Formats: sequence, structure tokens, C-alpha cells
Amino acid sequence: MDAISEEGRHDRDDYGWRLLFPEVFRKPPHLALLCSLVGTGAQLTLVALVLLLMGCLDAFAFRLWDSGSLLMSALGLYSISSGFAGLVAGKLFTMLG
Repeated sequence: MDAISEEGRHDRDDYGWRLLFPEVFRKPPHLALLCSLVGTGAQLTLVALVLLLMGCLDAFAFRLWDSGSLLMSALGLYSISSGFAGLVAGKLFTMLG
């Protein structure tokens, strides 16, 4: 009796997965927009982490500029990290595309 009930339960689970499978692994409708937003988020996260690390290491204590050293560092890091954003977006695009 147990073998028969296990087989029936296994068939029901397999049938449910067959219905769910196309919805789970379908291609996103706006893939380019998704990849660019994920890449920008990765870029902003990298900039925030590097600025936090620089703040912890007292990199802004020297005051190379009179004011705005944090803002100038953020803008410089943002422009430098654009390659990282392109790498993340491109990798995601090829993985999902």
C-alpha cells in the first residue's frame, strides 16, 4: 500500500513541476533594462563600499582639497567603476539571453 501511495504522490509532484517549469525559467520581457539596472546597482554598491573603506582608513583626513574631498572621491570612483557595471551587466545579459 505504501508503495502505491508514494508513486501517486510522486506523479502529482512531477505534474505540478511540469506546469510550473515554463514560468520559472522564462526569459524576462525587458532583459536589457533589467541588466542595465543590475549593473548600475552593482556600480553604486561598489562605490559605497570603497568610500566606506576609505572613510574607515581615514583617507579623507589629509584634506588634499579644501572642501568636497568626499564628493570628488565619489565622483571619481563612480566614473572609474563604470567598467565594473558593464562587466556585471554584460555577464547577466549573456547568462539570461
